[in-house]
Amino acid sequence: MGQIWQRINSFVRTRAVFSAFLLTAIFILLTTAVGLPVIRGGIVDKAIGMPIYIAYQIVLAAIGIYLMKKLQLLDPGDFSFKNAGKGFALGWVMLLLAALLFVSGLTSPPDGGFITPDPLFLIIVILYPFIVSGLFEEVVFRGIVLKILLKKMGGTKKGSINALIVSALFFAVVHSVHLLWDTPLTVFSDVVIAAAGGIFFGAIYLRAKTLIAPILLHGFFNLFASMIWWAFTAKGPESVAETTPDDLAAVGIAVLPLLIAAFVLLRKVRPEAGYYS
Repeated sequence: MGQIWQRINSFVRTRAVFSAFLLTAIFILLTTAVGLPVIRGGIVDKAIGMPIYIAYQIVLAAIGIYLMKKLQLLDPGDFSFKNAGKGFALGWVMLLLAALLFVSGLTSPPDGGFITPDPLFLIIVILYPFIVSGLFEEVVFRGIVLKILLKKMGGTKKGSINALIVSALFFAVVHSVHLLWDTPLTVFSDVVIAAAGGIFFGAIYLRAKTLIAPILLHGFFNLFASMIWWAFTAKGPESVAETTPDDLAAVGIAVLPLLIAAFVLLRKVRPEAGYYS
């Protein structure tokens, strides 16, 4: 078994971009295999599908952490809270944007008005973004994909930024899978926001050196920007409004400060010793 992992590590070292792409594809296929029936099958409305999906994502995240260890990507501080506060503070732009989107949702009630959510379903909705968007996606895209690319390209500051941008593009492209249930315009806005978010979360990780910070920031953003309305409007993703042409300007306004903040953060990022070429 040890020799097998040595060969896998050798392959990942020499074909970093392809390996990152391959692992991204595998994890997304595994996610979609269960996620699509949950979203399209109607069981979300009964608050049964979401707990199943959350549990499934925990399993996938655990597999991801195991891969981090076996691929020699797991650093001692990755799941430490030591620098989490620093990373959280550096992510104030993301928190402010989430708050503004939350207030916007409060001032734009749906046609049927807000409802009093079922307490159990509200708990499920709160857990969902921290596990599905936060834990799972950050483990895969910042803990595995970004770090594979950093191992290959991160010997210089320019290389680190290039690795970050490539990983963010992978993260963005994966959101195109939403075409299976969303309109093209909605998916386009998701992809654009995901690209900016991927750069921002990666910058937070490079500055804080812990995955805890992007996990929490990612969870808070998704919770207050959209998912909380699953509970207060209707039980399911279909309660989130679709993007219209008039919304594209707002998407641009949301993306710009994230990109500016990310590249400001990256100014103080320094390459680390020990990367292979």
